[in-house]
Amino acid sequence: VSGVFAPIGTYGSGNGPLGTMSFTAVEGIAFQPGTGMLFAVHRRGGNDVLFRVDPATGLRVAGAFGGADYLEIDPSQTTFDTTFDIAFAPTGTLFAITWDGNAQYKLVTVDIQTGIAPTFGGKLNAAAPHGLTFDLGGGAWVVGSPVTGAGAFAPVDTLSGAIGTVSPVDNGSGYEAIAFP
Repeated sequence: VSGVFAPIGTYGSGNGPLGTMSFTAVEGIAFQPGTGMLFAVHRRGGNDVLFRVDPATGLRVAGAFGGADYLEIDPSQTTFDTTFDIAFAPTGTLFAITWDGNAQYKLVTVDIQTGIAPTFGGKLNAAAPHGLTFDLGGGAWVVGSPVTGAGAFAPVDTLSGAIGTVSPVDNGSGYEAIAFP
């Protein structure tokens, strides 16, 4: 009603394959359909990590990944420099927008058991996306700022990673998130 922000807690820190880390740079957060489980991605300057969040406390869920508190996103590769956002498709598949450090935004899936994230062929540079969501029909959408001082959103084909028609958003810039009701 008032718009006043009321924090419920911090994510805290966790232990996993890369040792202990504090979850202080969360780039994306998403509920898994049908389970109520909340997942988040922490940006760490290298392959980022996926962790679960307790929605009641805001704290990471201890031992959520076979005893580990987090998973490294695609530990077998060094191609994912930054994960900008995550979103679950209605089917339960977790998708992410990544930046490979070589001027390419990519759409990937992330296995929530292993962290493995195979890339798709399509590159999302046309929208410089930082936000990802799914509409009620299961269509994927991204939002970003491909031109300085402008914003844009576009549909994305989740099978190929191909981006559809980019539409301008004319009331601001620096778009980082998008959501459908």
